[in-house]
Amino acid sequence: MMSEQASTRSTISPSPGRTERCSRRAAGAEEFWEGAARVSDRPDSPREAGLPERLSDILAEDARWMASEADVRHIRDVWDELGIHCAPTALRFVEEFNGTGFDYPRHPLDPGTHSCELNAERASRIVNGEKLRGYERRTGEKLTPVGTAASGPLVLLVAEGGRTYGAYDAFLALYGGSPEEALVHLVDRVRPERLD
Repeated sequence: MMSEQASTRSTISPSPGRTERCSRRAAGAEEFWEGAARVSDRPDSPREAGLPERLSDILAEDARWMASEADVRHIRDVWDELGIHCAPTALRFVEEFNGTGFDYPRHPLDPGTHSCELNAERASRIVNGEKLRGYERRTGEKLTPVGTAASGPLVLLVAEGGRTYGAYDAFLALYGGSPEEALVHLVDRVRPERLD
C-alpha cells in the first residue's frame, strides 16, 4: 500500500560487509517489527509511536533494509575517523534504515519530487569538522549525520534525544522529535521549525 504522495525507489549504499538483505516482504511484517524491536529497544521506536503505517506508506516493502553488523561497524569507523559523536538514537536509526531511500513531493508550487537517501557515511562526509561543530553550537546538542534530503544538499542530523534537524549551509531547522517522525514530515511537507 503506497501513499499517492510518495513514490519509492530502492537504493543500496555500497558498503563493505553487506551480507544480508532483509526486506519486510521476505521476513513478513510482524517478524520485521519484532526484529526491529530487538535492534531498537527505545521507547520512541516507530512501533510504539504509531509511525509504522506511515513509514510503510513511504518505504516500499522491498526498499527497506536492516543494516548488517559489518555495515554498522563501518559507519561507526567513519564517525570515529571524522570525529563525529555517535548518538545512540542515531546508531539505532542507522541499524534500521541505512541504505534506504525514497522520493517525496517538492513544494506544491514546484512540481516534481525530491529524494531522501539514508546513507550515514555520505552524510557524515558532507557535514563534519567545523561545519558540524557550528550546527552543534546552534542547537546546543551533539549531532550525528544519518542521511540527506532535498535531493542531496540537506543533511539530516540526529541529536542525543532523537530530535532530528536538517542542515544546509546557514540553514538549520528542526524536522521532527525523532528521525522516523522527520521522514514522515518530509513526505507530508510539514514545515520545519527554523533555528536562527
